[in-house]
Amino acid sequence: MKTFGLSGGMTYPSITLYYTAINDIACARLGGSHSAPLLLYSFDFDVLSRLIPANNWQAAAVLLIDAAKKLESIGAEGLIICTNVMHKVSNDVAAAINVPVLHAMDAIGSKLKVTGIRQVALLATKVLIESDIYLELLEERFELYVLVPKPEDTEWVNYIIFEELGKGIVSQEPRRKSLKILDGLGRKGAEACVLACTDLAPLLANEKDDNEMVIQGVRVFDSTVVHAKFIAEWALAKKV
Repeated sequence: MKTFGLSGGMTYPSITLYYTAINDIACARLGGSHSAPLLLYSFDFDVLSRLIPANNWQAAAVLLIDAAKKLESIGAEGLIICTNVMHKVSNDVAAAINVPVLHAMDAIGSKLKVTGIRQVALLATKVLIESDIYLELLEERFELYVLVPKPEDTEWVNYIIFEELGKGIVSQEPRRKSLKILDGLGRKGAEACVLACTDLAPLLANEKDDNEMVIQGVRVFDSTVVHAKFIAEWALAKKV
Protein backbone atom coordinates (compact mmCIF):
# COMPACT_ATOMS: atom_id res chain seq x y z
CA MET A 1 0.00 0.00 0.00
CA LYS A 2 1.39 3.38 -1.00
CA THR A 3 2.14 5.91 1.73
CA PHE A 4 -0.17 8.90 1.78
CA GLY A 5 0.33 12.36 3.25
CA LEU A 6 -2.55 14.00 5.08
CA SER A 7 -2.55 17.79 5.14
CA GLY A 8 -4.95 18.18 8.01
CA GLY A 9 -5.96 19.58 11.33
CA MET A 10 -8.48 21.74 9.44
CA THR A 11 -10.42 21.32 11.76
CA TYR A 12 -9.08 18.78 14.24
CA PRO A 13 -12.30 16.66 14.33
CA SER A 14 -12.10 16.31 10.54
CA ILE A 15 -8.65 14.74 10.50
CA THR A 16 -9.97 12.07 12.87
CA LEU A 17 -12.71 11.24 10.35
CA TYR A 18 -10.21 10.91 7.50
CA TYR A 19 -7.76 8.85 9.54
CA THR A 20 -10.48 6.45 10.70
CA ALA A 21 -12.16 6.09 7.31
CA ILE A 22 -8.92 5.38 5.43
CA ASN A 23 -7.78 2.83 8.00
CA ASP A 24 -11.19 1.11 8.08
CA ILE A 25 -10.98 0.60 4.32
CA ALA A 26 -7.34 -0.55 4.42
CA CYS A 27 -8.07 -3.06 7.18
CA ALA A 28 -11.15 -4.39 5.39
CA ARG A 29 -9.24 -4.86 2.13
CA LEU A 30 -5.98 -6.20 3.54
CA GLY A 31 -7.37 -8.14 6.49
CA GLY A 32 -5.62 -9.13 9.70
CA SER A 33 -4.21 -6.26 11.70
CA HIS A 34 -3.31 -4.14 8.69
CA SER A 35 -3.66 -0.37 8.72
CA ALA A 36 -2.72 2.40 6.31
CA PRO A 37 0.79 3.93 6.22
CA LEU A 38 -0.04 7.62 6.66
CA LEU A 39 1.96 10.79 7.27
CA LEU A 40 0.23 13.73 8.92
CA TYR A 41 0.89 17.45 8.93
CA SER A 42 -1.55 19.08 11.34
CA PHE A 43 -2.16 22.83 11.18
CA ASP A 44 -3.23 25.25 13.86
CA PHE A 45 -6.63 25.88 12.26
CA ASP A 46 -7.01 29.24 13.96
CA VAL A 47 -4.30 30.57 11.65
CA LEU A 48 -5.99 29.28 8.49
CA SER A 49 -9.48 30.25 9.62
CA ARG A 50 -8.43 33.90 9.78
CA LEU A 51 -7.29 33.80 6.16
CA ILE A 52 -10.61 32.52 4.80
CA PRO A 53 -12.86 35.54 5.53
CA ALA A 54 -10.03 37.84 4.39
CA ASN A 55 -9.84 35.97 1.05
CA ASN A 56 -6.10 35.72 1.59
CA TRP A 57 -5.69 32.59 -0.50
CA GLN A 58 -2.11 33.43 -1.42
CA ALA A 59 -1.06 33.16 2.23
CA ALA A 60 -3.08 29.96 2.60
CA ALA A 61 -1.35 28.50 -0.46
CA VAL A 62 2.08 29.27 1.00
CA LEU A 63 1.21 27.37 4.19
CA LEU A 64 -0.25 24.36 2.39
CA ILE A 65 2.62 24.19 -0.09
CA ASP A 66 5.14 24.21 2.75
CA ALA A 67 3.26 21.35 4.45
CA ALA A 68 3.03 19.41 1.17
CA LYS A 69 6.75 19.70 0.53
CA LYS A 70 7.54 18.47 4.03
CA LEU A 71 5.24 15.46 3.59
CA GLU A 72 6.77 14.65 0.21
CA SER A 73 10.29 14.94 1.66
CA ILE A 74 9.57 12.25 4.26
CA GLY A 75 8.07 9.74 1.86
CA ALA A 76 4.51 10.68 0.91
CA GLU A 77 3.66 9.16 -2.49
CA GLY A 78 0.42 11.12 -2.76
CA LEU A 79 -1.29 13.93 -0.88
CA ILE A 80 -4.77 14.86 0.29
CA ILE A 81 -6.01 18.16 1.66
CA CYS A 82 -8.27 17.16 4.54
CA THR A 83 -10.76 19.98 4.21
CA ASN A 84 -13.04 20.95 1.37
CA VAL A 85 -12.63 24.72 1.43
CA MET A 86 -8.82 24.59 1.22
CA HIS A 87 -9.15 22.85 -2.12
CA LYS A 88 -9.33 26.45 -3.33
CA VAL A 89 -5.51 26.28 -3.47
CA SER A 90 -5.19 22.62 -4.50
CA ASN A 91 -3.87 23.49 -7.97
CA ASP A 92 -1.14 25.63 -6.41
CA VAL A 93 -0.17 22.77 -4.11
CA ALA A 94 -0.19 20.23 -6.95
CA ALA A 95 2.07 22.45 -9.06
CA ALA A 96 4.62 22.75 -6.25
CA ILE A 97 5.22 19.04 -5.57
CA ASN A 98 6.09 15.93 -7.56
CA VAL A 99 3.42 13.58 -6.20
CA PRO A 100 -0.31 13.63 -7.01
CA VAL A 101 -2.91 15.57 -5.01
CA LEU A 102 -6.16 13.60 -5.02
CA HIS A 103 -8.99 16.12 -5.23
CA ALA A 104 -12.15 15.55 -3.16
CA MET A 105 -14.48 16.51 -5.99
CA ASP A 106 -12.87 14.06 -8.39
CA ALA A 107 -13.87 11.43 -5.85
CA ILE A 108 -17.41 12.68 -5.28
CA GLY A 109 -18.02 13.52 -8.94
CA SER A 110 -17.01 10.00 -9.98
CA LYS A 111 -19.25 8.52 -7.30
CA LEU A 112 -22.27 10.57 -8.42
CA LYS A 113 -21.75 9.66 -12.08
CA VAL A 114 -21.61 5.95 -11.24
CA THR A 115 -24.89 6.19 -9.32
CA GLY A 116 -26.61 7.97 -12.22
CA ILE A 117 -27.42 11.16 -10.30
CA ARG A 118 -27.94 14.28 -12.41
CA GLN A 119 -29.09 16.94 -9.92
CA VAL A 120 -27.11 17.36 -6.72
CA ALA A 121 -27.23 19.83 -3.85
CA LEU A 122 -24.30 21.06 -1.76
CA LEU A 123 -24.19 21.79 1.96
CA ALA A 124 -20.94 23.56 2.74
CA THR A 125 -19.23 26.72 3.98
CA LYS A 126 -20.20 30.06 2.49
CA VAL A 127 -16.83 30.38 0.74
CA LEU A 128 -17.26 27.06 -1.03
CA ILE A 129 -20.86 27.75 -2.06
CA GLU A 130 -20.08 31.22 -3.41
CA SER A 131 -16.87 30.32 -5.24
CA ASP A 132 -15.84 28.05 -8.09
CA ILE A 133 -14.04 25.52 -5.88
CA TYR A 134 -16.49 22.71 -6.58
CA LEU A 135 -19.41 24.04 -8.59
CA GLU A 136 -17.54 24.36 -11.87
CA LEU A 137 -15.87 20.97 -11.42
CA LEU A 138 -19.19 19.23 -10.84
CA GLU A 139 -21.00 21.07 -13.62
CA GLU A 140 -18.31 21.04 -16.30
CA ARG A 141 -16.25 17.91 -15.66
CA PHE A 142 -19.07 15.66 -14.44
CA GLU A 143 -22.05 17.31 -16.20
CA LEU A 144 -24.10 17.64 -13.03
CA TYR A 145 -26.70 20.28 -12.23
CA VAL A 146 -25.85 21.79 -8.84
CA LEU A 147 -28.38 23.25 -6.40
CA VAL A 148 -27.37 25.35 -3.38
CA PRO A 149 -29.32 26.44 -0.29
CA LYS A 150 -30.90 29.87 0.05
CA PRO A 151 -28.32 32.55 1.03
CA GLU A 152 -29.67 32.80 4.57
CA ASP A 153 -29.44 29.02 4.98
CA THR A 154 -25.85 29.04 3.71
CA GLU A 155 -25.01 31.77 6.24
CA TRP A 156 -26.48 29.64 9.00
CA VAL A 157 -24.65 26.47 7.89
CA ASN A 158 -21.40 28.45 7.73
CA TYR A 159 -21.92 29.72 11.29
CA ILE A 160 -22.65 26.23 12.65
CA ILE A 161 -19.58 24.77 10.93
CA PHE A 162 -17.13 27.33 12.32
CA GLU A 163 -18.68 28.05 15.71
CA GLU A 164 -19.88 24.59 16.74
CA LEU A 165 -19.00 21.60 14.56
CA GLY A 166 -15.39 22.64 14.01
CA LYS A 167 -15.00 22.75 17.78
CA GLY A 168 -16.53 19.30 18.27
CA ILE A 169 -19.96 20.60 19.39
CA VAL A 170 -22.90 18.62 18.00
CA SER A 171 -26.40 19.51 19.21
CA GLN A 172 -29.99 18.68 18.29
CA GLU A 173 -31.39 22.06 17.21
CA PRO A 174 -28.85 22.51 14.38
CA ARG A 175 -29.62 18.94 13.31
CA ARG A 176 -33.33 19.75 13.05
CA LYS A 177 -32.67 22.87 10.99
CA SER A 178 -30.27 20.99 8.71
CA LEU A 179 -32.96 18.38 8.04
CA LYS A 180 -35.36 21.17 7.09
CA ILE A 181 -32.80 22.61 4.64
CA LEU A 182 -32.29 19.15 3.13
CA ASP A 183 -36.04 18.73 2.74
CA GLY A 184 -36.23 22.06 0.89
CA LEU A 185 -33.43 21.07 -1.47
CA GLY A 186 -35.17 17.78 -2.19
CA ARG A 187 -38.38 19.63 -3.04
CA LYS A 188 -36.39 21.74 -5.52
CA GLY A 189 -35.36 18.59 -7.36
CA ALA A 190 -32.11 17.48 -5.73
CA GLU A 191 -31.68 13.74 -6.16
CA ALA A 192 -28.75 13.78 -3.75
CA CYS A 193 -26.88 16.11 -1.44
CA VAL A 194 -23.13 16.25 -0.87
CA LEU A 195 -21.91 17.20 2.59
CA ALA A 196 -19.01 19.20 1.17
CA CYS A 197 -17.54 19.98 4.56
CA THR A 198 -15.72 17.45 6.70
CA ASP A 199 -17.47 18.69 9.85
CA LEU A 200 -21.08 18.21 8.69
CA ALA A 201 -21.37 14.41 8.82
CA PRO A 202 -21.52 14.10 12.65
CA LEU A 203 -24.44 16.55 12.63
CA LEU A 204 -26.41 14.34 10.25
CA ALA A 205 -25.25 10.95 11.52
CA ASN A 206 -27.82 8.32 10.65
CA GLU A 207 -28.12 4.70 9.65
CA LYS A 208 -26.06 4.49 6.50
CA ASP A 209 -24.80 2.08 3.90
CA ASP A 210 -21.06 2.53 3.29
CA ASN A 211 -20.70 6.23 2.43
CA GLU A 212 -24.36 7.03 1.81
CA MET A 213 -27.27 8.15 3.97
CA VAL A 214 -30.90 8.73 3.04
CA ILE A 215 -32.33 11.72 4.90
CA GLN A 216 -35.66 13.42 4.20
CA GLY A 217 -35.92 11.23 1.10
CA VAL A 218 -32.64 12.62 -0.31
CA ARG A 219 -29.53 10.51 -0.80
CA VAL A 220 -26.75 12.15 1.19
CA PHE A 221 -23.07 11.56 0.46
CA ASP A 222 -20.41 12.39 3.03
CA SER A 223 -17.54 13.85 1.01
CA THR A 224 -15.06 12.78 3.70
CA VAL A 225 -15.86 9.08 3.42
CA VAL A 226 -16.18 9.15 -0.38
CA HIS A 227 -12.82 10.95 -0.61
CA ALA A 228 -11.22 8.54 1.88
CA LYS A 229 -12.39 5.51 -0.10
CA PHE A 230 -11.08 7.06 -3.32
CA ILE A 231 -7.70 7.63 -1.62
CA ALA A 232 -7.55 4.14 -0.15
CA GLU A 233 -8.31 2.53 -3.51
CA TRP A 234 -5.53 4.60 -5.10
CA ALA A 235 -3.09 3.73 -2.33
CA LEU A 236 -3.93 0.03 -2.57
CA ALA A 237 -3.42 -0.12 -6.34
CA LYS A 238 -0.30 -2.01 -7.35
CA LYS A 239 2.74 0.14 -7.99
CA VAL A 240 3.77 0.28 -11.62
